Amino acid sequence: MQERHLEIGDFEEFVTLMSGQIFHATTQENYGSIVSDGGLKANVSGEKDSVYGNSNGFFRLRGCVSFFDYRKLSDSKVKQHLYKCIPTRIAEKHEAMVVLVLSPDAYTNLESWTSWQQEQAYSQKVVPRIEIGYPKFVPLNLISEVLTVSIVS
Repeated sequence: MQERHLEIGDFEEFVTLMSGQIFHATTQENYGSIVSDGGLKANVSGEKDSVYGNSNGFFRLRGCVSFFDYRKLSDSKVKQHLYKCIPTRIAEKHEAMVVLVLSPDAYTNLESWTSWQQEQAYSQKVVPRIEIGYPKFVPLNLISEVLTVSIVS
């Protein structure tokens, strides 16, 4: 697993850097827990604080770890949902954020946001076309890169 630090100017620059990737974004504090646990655990009970809020998340309630899916950013339907959840807000509120890039080897286990649509689970929160879930536990060996990202002005 490769580790590196990135300094970015804004969300747009982050989007350009992460285009084509699937990733999880969190605080440095939460990353410490992830390393201790050997990977990312689904927060089914909601007991762990989330930077995005714990209430009523579709993937959390399904026992999945949520990821951002930036593989198809050229699709206009994807772009219309891009600003509904901005991961760089973590870096605006904290000194830096940690981005865990999912290895393509793990893509076959991902659950699409379309389940939310098919189940008509509209009372639960999901970011259509951007959010994607990985069931139960993502071991660190499925993370290809860890980025510590800070915003500089």
